[in-house]
Amino acid sequence: MWDKNILEEIIEGFKKEKVYAFIGTGLSVSVGYPTWSDLIESLAEIYYAVPTISQDARDEFKDLIEKNSEQALKCLTLAKKEDERGFYAKIRTLFGARKSPNFNSNHIDLLSIDRLQGIITTNYDSCIEDAAASINKKFVKLNSLDEALSCSDFFVLHLHGELSDFNEMVVVGEDYSRFYSDDFRAKLRGFLLNNIVLYLGYSFNDVQIREVLEQKAYKEKQKCNPKDHFAVLPFEGKEPLVQRQIYKDNYGIKVQYYKKEDESHRNLQILLSTLKARFIPPSTFSDDIPRGG
Repeated sequence: MWDKNILEEIIEGFKKEKVYAFIGTGLSVSVGYPTWSDLIESLAEIYYAVPTISQDARDEFKDLIEKNSEQALKCLTLAKKEDERGFYAKIRTLFGARKSPNFNSNHIDLLSIDRLQGIITTNYDSCIEDAAASINKKFVKLNSLDEALSCSDFFVLHLHGELSDFNEMVVVGEDYSRFYSDDFRAKLRGFLLNNIVLYLGYSFNDVQIREVLEQKAYKEKQKCNPKDHFAVLPFEGKEPLVQRQIYKDNYGIKVQYYKKEDESHRNLQILLSTLKARFIPPSTFSDDIPRGG
C-alpha cells in the first residue's frame, strides 16, 4: 500500500527545508463539512427549483455538473444569478453551522509538524484556525498570496476566501475568472516552483490550479534541481499506478496513495502522525491538550 520510497522522500523533504501544506476538503469531510462535489450538487438545487426552467434544461444542467468540473462552475454562475440570496444562504447552511469540535487529530498532527512553514487551503471553513487555537499554535492569518510570498512566520491562507466575506469567496465560474488573472497565476506558479509543497485532502478538481501546475511542471523540466511536490491521495479498489505517473508527468507531483478503508481515512492519520513524530520539537505541546474527534 505505502510506497516506502515516496514516504522516505516526503520525510527527506521536510529535513531539507521548510515545507508548505496545500489542503482541500478531504481534511474537513471527516468533521462533517461537505466535499466540493457535495457543495456543487447542493447549490445546483437552486437552479433546479426555478419554475421557468424546463425539465430538459434541468437534466442537461445535471449532466454537465456530473461530467465536467469547469462546466459545473459555469452552471453554478447560472444558479447564483437565479437566486443570489438563496445561493449564499445555502452555503451558510452547509458550512456555517459550527461543528463541535470542527477539527480532529489530522489537523492537530499537521499543525504539530515543526518543519511546516505555512498552510494554503481552498476550504472556506475554519478547521485549521480552531485546531491551532486549541493547542496554542501561533500563526499569521494572511489575506492574499502576495503576503505569503514574503511571510517568514507560520501562516494560514484561505486561497478562495472564507464564509465571513461572501464577496471575496471563489465559488462560481465568474469568481474563478476574476480571481485567476494572469498576474495571480504567475505569482502562484512562482510560489510553487520555489517551495516544497505537500498536498493533503486535495482532489485537484480546480481546472485553474491544474493549469498552473502544468505550467510549473513545464518550467521545472528546464531547472536542474526542482522543488519536490508530494500529494497524499486515497484510492478504492486497485491502486491507480497509471494515475500516479500522470501526476508526475503532468504536474510534477509525486503521489503517495493510501487505501481508503473508511470515512476516517485512518491511513492518512498514520502518515501525519509519523511526520509529527519525526518533526515535533520536544515539549512543544502538553499531553492534556484537547484533540478533537
